[in-house]
Amino acid sequence: MGGHLIATILEENKKTLKKKKMRLILQPMQNPEALRKYLLENNYRIIGEHLVQEERFIYQILEAVVGSAENKADYSNFLDLEFGSKIMYTSAELPLYRELLLYKESKLEVIIERVQASQAENKAKIIENWREQIRIIEANLWN
Repeated sequence: MGGHLIATILEENKKTLKKKKMRLILQPMQNPEALRKYLLENNYRIIGEHLVQEERFIYQILEAVVGSAENKADYSNFLDLEFGSKIMYTSAELPLYRELLLYKESKLEVIIERVQASQAENKAKIIENWREQIRIIEANLWN
C-alpha cells in the first residue's frame, strides 16, 4: 500500500482511531511523503521513524499516535517529508538514510536529463526546481 491509500484508510476510520488512541505502525511502499503530510495535518504525532533493508529494498516505517502534531518542525522541507526526519533514526539506520538520499539524487539526475531533452515550455524553471532538491540532498548526505 502506498502513502495515499494508507492516508485514505486512516481518514475513513478517523473516529475509531481517535477514540481508541491507538499507536499506529505504518509502512508505505510508495509516497511516504503523502502519509507524513496527512499525519501532520490531521493531529497525529509521529513518534518514531525506522528504516529496514531487505535484500535491495529499503522500507520506511512510521510510528504515530493521535495527539498534537508538535513535531511539525522536524518535517519542514521536502527531505523530511519524503525520507523522514533524520533525527528520528538511530545511528545504525543512518547508512540506509544516506542510501535513500543517493537513490533519490540519481532519480532526479535522470529526470533533469529527460526534461533537458524535451520541448517543455518552462523547462528551465523545472530543472532549477529539481537541482534545488539535489542541492538539499547533497547538503544533508554527510551531516
